[in-house]
Amino acid sequence: GDQLGQTTTDANGEYTVEDVEAGTYDITASADGYEDSTVNSVEIVATEDTAGTDFSLTEVTTGSIAGNVELSGDDIPSDETLTVTVTDDGGDVFSQEVALDDTTTTGDTVGFTVSDIAAGDYTVSASVTSGASSDAYEVTSGTEEVTVNAGAETTLKKKLSWTTRPPWLAGW
Repeated sequence: GDQLGQTTTDANGEYTVEDVEAGTYDITASADGYEDSTVNSVEIVATEDTAGTDFSLTEVTTGSIAGNVELSGDDIPSDETLTVTVTDDGGDVFSQEVALDDTTTTGDTVGFTVSDIAAGDYTVSASVTSGASSDAYEVTSGTEEVTVNAGAETTLKKKLSWTTRPPWLAGW
């Protein structure tokens, strides 16, 4: 619905919203770095103060990494799985797999999002992890260091290059 009022709490966390017409409202509290909290169906009675609508905000401790992998090099084979891997300093791995199909060609970009990861520093890479070409092609993306901030999305763009391997290296 429409926002009908807004206020800021005092040093004790107390607040007042003035000139609200009688009715039933959903009231939301928000603060940077915290998840919003909503109390639904608060009834406001004309000429009466409404008290006791309290909130508890939870600190946001996760963020996400999103972006596009640009495919370049030799013809991009179909029926492959592209995996974007995100590794933290402790060696924990988070990833997203994206299927490539027969419409995927050189110059295309493939979108990805790795969500709900703790704020911190990560290394991001992209690779082909299944399909015939995982052996027949050399796939290089390099790595990129990124910092994830709580409650935010870190955006980056990876370039993935494909190079045909000689048949004797591809297991042909």
